[in-house]
Amino acid sequence: WDEAGIRIRFGSGNLVAQSWFGLNMPYGLAAAPNNVGISYDASGNNSISGTLGFSGNVISGNTNFGIETSSESSGLGIYGNLIGTDPDGMIAVPNDSLGAYIRGLNHRIGHISIPLSGNVISGNISNGIQISGYPHDTDSGHVIEGNIIGLNRLADAEIPNQVGIYVQ
Repeated sequence: WDEAGIRIRFGSGNLVAQSWFGLNMPYGLAAAPNNVGISYDASGNNSISGTLGFSGNVISGNTNFGIETSSESSGLGIYGNLIGTDPDGMIAVPNDSLGAYIRGLNHRIGHISIPLSGNVISGNISNGIQISGYPHDTDSGHVIEGNIIGLNRLADAEIPNQVGIYVQ
């Protein structure tokens, strides 16, 4: 696709689960890239999620960002996904820029009190996660917790991003 594999522009209560963005099936290679895997412009209680290794999304091999939120967005939960790896979370299938480009208000990436809700964010060419309101956007209230960043799904081998988390 020229733009996003999926774009959530309006509404609340939307769920994206058990999907592959940027990869071909069944092999999990970067052969079907989008510019952005998932683009999010909405507000309020939307989720890109599943249970890590079971029902989460694989968001890898896109030509720009894995996930991108707009400066007007809010309330997105990103849980249990593989971002920048193969479907097993064991080798890099990088997004060509950022794993997740987060702008807007009150987004949550991972959650320590929900089992298997952390993401694997590894192998991306630039930053695993970039939070940026610079230079003109409002940007606050984000929570990043319980993720595996720069390692494989088992956290026993490196799959580095250039920078794990970058806040601007």
